[in-house]
Amino acid sequence: MTNILKLEEGNPDFLPNTDLINFTKRRKVADITAEIQQYQNQPYNLTPVYSIQDFLENLDPWQGKDDNELIEHLFELSLQIEPRMSDHLLSFLENMTL
Repeated sequence: MTNILKLEEGNPDFLPNTDLINFTKRRKVADITAEIQQYQNQPYNLTPVYSIQDFLENLDPWQGKDDNELIEHLFELSLQIEPRMSDHLLSFLENMTL
């Protein structure tokens, strides 16, 4: 996808000083698209691993917390990551002039 983006942004749609379509650009986009489609048509030969599937289905990362407890827990974590400003810092910022 990055190649298509670079190709689209780095090459003009029309040849310089003409109204002719830049078919070289279009051909390169078609080549990249064909390559992507080739990979999309390959099936995945995955075998289920039921023990891992069962483990993931029964995983309880929130340890039985209800919605309110989960919201409170996440809020507490957010305060640990980004603490609120203290009153002293807030008053300093309010009084500061540029």
